[in-house]
Formats: sequence, structure tokens, C-alpha cells
Amino acid sequence: MHTDFSKTAPRGPVSGRRNHQRTLRGRGVSALGIAVVMALSGFPATAVTTKRPARTGTTTTTSLSQLDAGAVTTLAPTTSSSASTAPIRIMVTYIDTVSANTQFILAAAKARAEAQNAAGGVKGRKVEIVPCNMKFDLAASEACARLAVSSKVDAYIAAAPLVAAPPSSGLPGGVSDTATVIPILADGGVPWLGAFLTAGGLEASSPVAFPIQSAVVSQAGAAIALVNDGCRRIAFLGGGVGREPFRKGLASKGMEPVFEGLFSSSDPAVVIPALAARSVDCIYLGALDSGIKTFVETADRAGQVFRYAWVNDLVSERTLAQLGPTLDGSIVSGSTRSGMDLSDPSVRQYRAELDKNYRGQKYDSGGFIIWGGVDMVMQVARGIDGDVNAATLLKAFRTFKGTTALFGPIDFTRELGNPQYRRMFMTNAFTYRIVLAKPVRTGEPLNLAPVFDKVS
Repeated sequence: MHTDFSKTAPRGPVSGRRNHQRTLRGRGVSALGIAVVMALSGFPATAVTTKRPARTGTTTTTSLSQLDAGAVTTLAPTTSSSASTAPIRIMVTYIDTVSANTQFILAAAKARAEAQNAAGGVKGRKVEIVPCNMKFDLAASEACARLAVSSKVDAYIAAAPLVAAPPSSGLPGGVSDTATVIPILADGGVPWLGAFLTAGGLEASSPVAFPIQSAVVSQAGAAIALVNDGCRRIAFLGGGVGREPFRKGLASKGMEPVFEGLFSSSDPAVVIPALAARSVDCIYLGALDSGIKTFVETADRAGQVFRYAWVNDLVSERTLAQLGPTLDGSIVSGSTRSGMDLSDPSVRQYRAELDKNYRGQKYDSGGFIIWGGVDMVMQVARGIDGDVNAATLLKAFRTFKGTTALFGPIDFTRELGNPQYRRMFMTNAFTYRIVLAKPVRTGEPLNLAPVFDKVS
């Protein structure tokens, strides 16, 4: 028996939305993390209210104010007389408004580029990060795409895929900017790298789209990992977008949720007894740090013992330490490696490069993904025989098959059979078990291509 998804528990005094907003204010969650979790947990994207983090420049060699200098007005195309010596230019979008700031994403991108430049660049050429502030706005996002084409960048990395819907749309929350951005880049022949959020969206169909992060894979991977780890009566508390991939994951193991509900409108004091009455043993929580913390603490006070699962790095190291043994055995899943796993060489490299030139900037999962995206562009560029530009990079991406530092094995030559997920190349789910407040890899990544390949 399971609860109808539309019949969720009433909103209580400790609501998911309020905890969600408090978390964003306190942590300055990355744009990529905000986009993924809002899409999966049902929060409207217009609820973003992050404060601008303090910019601690104690030993920073490049100030953050320099990161976006001249980025959102005019950027002249490369004018070097020799294309072979001009910088390889990668546009990275970010958000910088009165209420939200994700410039630390630029620090991660620049840290990877600067480390490579110090080692001689790529094929003797420097790598230049071209920042563009998309301001959490569709018009600004479109302007970034047009600027990428007009200024002749070689690749475009979308670090903030959700933006506020225009007032005329009547939509209460955020929308993906892929429908606006990708056609402009396609006309200009510029490869797009970003998050796969929407089944059937342009990121699933455009020949210039190369997703480097996949929320739906994280969801399905969490479901499969729970079953593989012995869970038998599994509940889903998340958002409407996340429900389908989670159910796909369970269905691949011959199971379905015994309870489903919207986390954003569920009062833990009401939901937890209902979960216990259904003999639920494991719960997927589609929420941000403070929402998960509140839920776990409420269950613990009620004397209810569950095992939990969530998407990569959405529970902070501090919260893991605070909750301690209560979270032991919990499952974490993501389409990329966890940025908290210090046993992973890519994590150590990311942190070391960030510290070298941008000390004081926080280690962030969104920044880690963009760091990996820049590294992937450089890896693909190194395999090009001849000049590196947007056209040759686009061709090289379409033929790329290999192992990457952050994302593991990637094969951009094989599209999935299901048109809703056709270009969702990120089908690896990295799974971790929480042990003594630390994420520990549970083995090789799960290959979820069969889950999303078939039409169902």
C-alpha cells in the first residue's frame, strides 16, 4: 500500500520551505545545488534568498572582484593573428544579485584553468575563463548565450540552469533556461555543458548539448542503492520532478514506494508516525541540509529509527558531525563523485587547486562540478588534431569516449534509446554509505543506462 502522491501531509509549524530558506541563507548553497534540489523537492526557484558570503582574501592571489571584470557587458572576440596561440576560452555562468552570489563557482573554474596554465596550458595555449552573470533571470541568461556566440568562446558551461520564470508565464517557480540558451548556442556552433534536469528538454535532444550532471540519475541511483543495501519498505519524500526517476530506480529492482509525499509541504511531526505505521525502514529525503536535519532530529526525538538517503553533498560536513550515529548507514547518491570524500584523488586535487589561488573560498559541490567541467573541456581539447575552437571542440565532444577525473567513464558517442533521455550521457551513479559522519564509497558506480534507455 502507498500514499497517493497528491495527498500529502498538512504543512506544520516546522515546514520544509522555511527550513529550506534558512539553509540557503546560512550556507550560500551553490546555484547548481539550488537548481537540482528545487527541481527535485518541489520548492519554487524564486525562493532563493542566499546572502552574499564574506570574501576573505587573506592569501588570495586574485580577488573575487576581478573574477567577473567586464564579463556581462562587452567581450571582444579573440583578435590574435595566430589562432593556434590564442587562449582557449570557456564561458562559465554564475549568479550575482542582491540576494544570491555564486562567484565561488568562478573561483573553482579559474583554479582548474590556472593550474593547467601553470603546467603549460593545453597544446601550448592558455585557458581563459569568461564569466557571465545570468542574474537568475531568463533575459540575462539569454544575453550570456548571445555574448558567448558573439565573442567567439570555444565552450559554454552552465553553472546555474534554473532561472526565475517571467511574470507573464504565470508559473509560480523557476524554469530551466535550456530552451532559451541552447538554440542560441546551437546557431553559433558552441558546445553547451550543464545539468540534465528535464526529461524531454533540449538537453535531451540538442546535438550541441553535453550534460555533465544529472539530477534524475542521482534520484534513481539512490533508489537502487537503498534496495541493494537491504531496504525493503522504502518511502519517498521529495518533489514532483524527482518522483518519476526514483520510481524508475525502484521498478528496476521490482519494487515501488510504500509511501510518497512532498517534502516541502510535509510536517515531520505528522508524517513520521504515518511512516512508522507503514513499517517503513528507509526514506529518501529530497531536501536541503536544514530540512533533512530537522526531519532526522524529529524522528529521533519520537524514538523512530529509519535509514535515510539523499543527493550528493546536500547534507553538510557540519550536519553529518552533529547528527553523528543517527545517520550511520545512510545512503548518498550522485551522478558525480562526492566532494566530501577526501580519499578520492579528484577531491584532493580540487581542494588543493582552490586553496592555492583562492584560499578562503568554500569547498562546494557546485564548484566541484564546474571544476570537473573545465577539466573535461581541456581533456577533450588535448585530443584534437589541429586548431582548438568551438567547431573542433563540438566535433571532438561528439566522438569523445574515455574516463574523466570527476565524472568517471563517459561515452558521448552513444545516445540512449528513450527520446526523453536521449543525450543523458551521465548514467553513472556514484553511491556512498555514511560511516562515522563520513561518506564512504560503496563500490564501482552503478550504470543506470539500462534504466533510462528503454521507453516505458
